Amino acid sequence: MPGDFATKDDIVNAWRPLSAGEERRADYWLEVASRRIRNRWPDVDARLALPVGDPRALAEFDVRDVVVPLVIEVLGGPPVPHATSFSITSGVESRSVTLAKSGPADLALFEPWMVEVFEGKADPAPQPSGRFPEPWEPFAEWRE
Repeated sequence: MPGDFATKDDIVNAWRPLSAGEERRADYWLEVASRRIRNRWPDVDARLALPVGDPRALAEFDVRDVVVPLVIEVLGGPPVPHATSFSITSGVESRSVTLAKSGPADLALFEPWMVEVFEGKADPAPQPSGRFPEPWEPFAEWRE
């Protein structure tokens, strides 16, 4: 089985040192993230092996840049995974969270920028093309 696309050192370099428990969890989630990428994009390993100039080629650091935030989020990066806003009050203890989507949270949700790494940017919306007729001056030949 091919290896993971990132390491615990990548997590540490991007975030902070990990406790022993977080290291064990990071090992598991690095494997999960790598497996989910391979399940969604089965040709990822072949594309990583392509020469740099090939338009289908992927760079290892780009794939690593997708895996690391997925794992940091699961390890406790933001206070609530997939929250678009989070507030906390100390007085009588209050907490408010706005989630990006309803339903159960997927601990390895691919953000749009992550999908672009593997699939490229979506084609822009079609733009109108054509020409307008030259301006016409009514009665230009009339003399006043």
